[in-house]
Amino acid sequence: MASASDLQEQELSFYQGNIHSLIAPENSISLILHEPANYPSWLISGIIQQSISSNNECYLSQQSPAYPKTPSSTFFYSFSETEQTYSKYFLKYITQNKSLFQFISPLTDSTISIESWNKSIITKVKETKTKDLTPVVILESPELLLSIIPGLTIPKLLTQIMEIQKYATLYIALSTDLINSSELVISLLHRSSIILSLTSLTTGRADDISGVLSISKGPIHNEDINKKLVSFKIADRQFVYFVSANGYVDQWFASVSMPMKLIIIGLTTVYESLEIKSLCGLFTNGKKSPEQFDLSMAFIIFRNILEIHAIKAMVGMLI
Repeated sequence: MASASDLQEQELSFYQGNIHSLIAPENSISLILHEPANYPSWLISGIIQQSISSNNECYLSQQSPAYPKTPSSTFFYSFSETEQTYSKYFLKYITQNKSLFQFISPLTDSTISIESWNKSIITKVKETKTKDLTPVVILESPELLLSIIPGLTIPKLLTQIMEIQKYATLYIALSTDLINSSELVISLLHRSSIILSLTSLTTGRADDISGVLSISKGPIHNEDINKKLVSFKIADRQFVYFVSANGYVDQWFASVSMPMKLIIIGLTTVYESLEIKSLCGLFTNGKKSPEQFDLSMAFIIFRNILEIHAIKAMVGMLI
């Protein structure tokens, strides 16, 4: 794929036939995985815009019909960025019900501790949660807490994230460029209802394409969270997208996405594969634990294996 000119432009939606196209069901986890070069600020901004909107407004789905909806309180916790990173998107698109949105960067919080970081989030969420409305919480780069907070372990961090999930619709954004936190990513993959991955083109760079967004169903199906939410059927598909310097985004439908279950199976067993060992010098004496595994390399290697077996020709662009 060298150009977007031959692709069909299409509104972005995570769910088939659902009017709130980017908003997940309550108490679910939506996992956003991105390469360092494919930052999800444009996507997160669209989720925030639709969450706090009173009429289903979302700049990524401009042709979707206006529809009255109750806006949700939305809390964005970034452990890697300041609000300046998102300023051009917030100024352009976060215009409705701005009082319902809070951006919090704990980077300068000297009081953050093992027990306090998630309790402060839960306290804020409980203050706005009602019987009929669940707040939205977005956690960006929570894996950095492992470096920020002395003594914090991956099992403890997972437990605290699950506590937040009890009270909120949860989105978690993680970079695949993680050498020491791949166990955390794999654990969250298994707990997610939808997985969104932002990657570069497998065929190389294009001047009018920034990357590929893949939408896949996670192991925790939405129907299992709430049997009544039959409309939350995940649309397994891929979009290529272009982000301009001034914050405008175009997206085009590319193909049906490979089921993420197969990708998860590949990632969680990748360090045991003899075939992978022959593809790279990532292993030492044939032994490598998940904690040490480089997840970004796993995506690349797993994709290479699929190409070797000609699976890519059958299912289209995979990752």
